[in-house]
Amino acid sequence: MKVGGREWNQVVARLFGTSLEEVRVNGSTLNVSNHQYRIEHGVVLLDSEEVAHETVRGTAEDVRRSFSEEWKTYRHILPEHDAEFSAYFDLVDLESLQSALVIDLGCGSGRWSAKLARYCQAIVLVDFSDAIFVARENMADADNAIFFRGDVTNLPFVDSSVDLFFSLGVLHHLDQRCLPVARNLMRIGPRGLFYLYYALDNRPWYFKPILRGVTQVRLVLGRVESERARRRISRLLAIGVYRPMVALGRIVERLGLNTAVPLFETYCGKSNSRIEQDAYDRFFTSIEQRVSRRDIQDAFPLTWRIAFSESEPYWHFLVERPMELDSLEHRLIK
Repeated sequence: MKVGGREWNQVVARLFGTSLEEVRVNGSTLNVSNHQYRIEHGVVLLDSEEVAHETVRGTAEDVRRSFSEEWKTYRHILPEHDAEFSAYFDLVDLESLQSALVIDLGCGSGRWSAKLARYCQAIVLVDFSDAIFVARENMADADNAIFFRGDVTNLPFVDSSVDLFFSLGVLHHLDQRCLPVARNLMRIGPRGLFYLYYALDNRPWYFKPILRGVTQVRLVLGRVESERARRRISRLLAIGVYRPMVALGRIVERLGLNTAVPLFETYCGKSNSRIEQDAYDRFFTSIEQRVSRRDIQDAFPLTWRIAFSESEPYWHFLVERPMELDSLEHRLIK
């Protein structure tokens, strides 16, 4: 979608809740009503570089830097992402999105939006890090995509501005409680698809002490700042930890015990590149929250519908709220 073209302007007008006449692109500047935003390499910067760094202190600057570097390093969309996309979107009727405006909150490299773009009328990608520029490159041929760099918890978009949004593997890295944030995000559309790290509530008891050990390792490795060292460590973890666990899982699978081996179900059949990227994601992020299925159910009003997928990754779930919110339900949770 051409920046400043009529369709591009129409989507922007809808997001900001203004008329088409109040959306103007002058060179590298987007003017919306009384606000101005810089445009860089086809990406609208909702905040200046200085303000962006100030804003994301609420999401931790080291997390922002880590994800920027992660997606610059692991920027390619891989063949196995097809199966992962199908797993994440198993709760969504993709064919019903033909006339929908969809937004990807925390898009990273744009790997999921790149798969979804052909199903929807327009797709908006948002990321608080410079990964948004990687997403822009990966979707250079998409003629229905718009890109924003900004904090997903502080967007200027109006209520009910989109038909569907999704945030996959993002909110559990905030230093705010992820479930209230998820609830608040429901203001922008009636349906939200989320993936949040699970609290191992459907796994054998010994997964939790293993997680406690892994967490201590993560907190130590998170202090490593050299990107070269991070890549090497990620490669070693993929080869020395993930691959052996997958091999063990293959052995016990014959006994019907594949769910008893950590990492096996998730990484069986994955390439070394894909596993290495997840190792980087897992071990070099300073903030990690985990929630149970009950936590999720308790976080949303009883009148809202929550559909959980019974398949990995856990937990990914679809929330649907009534189209018209009453004043109580519409208030933000602090």
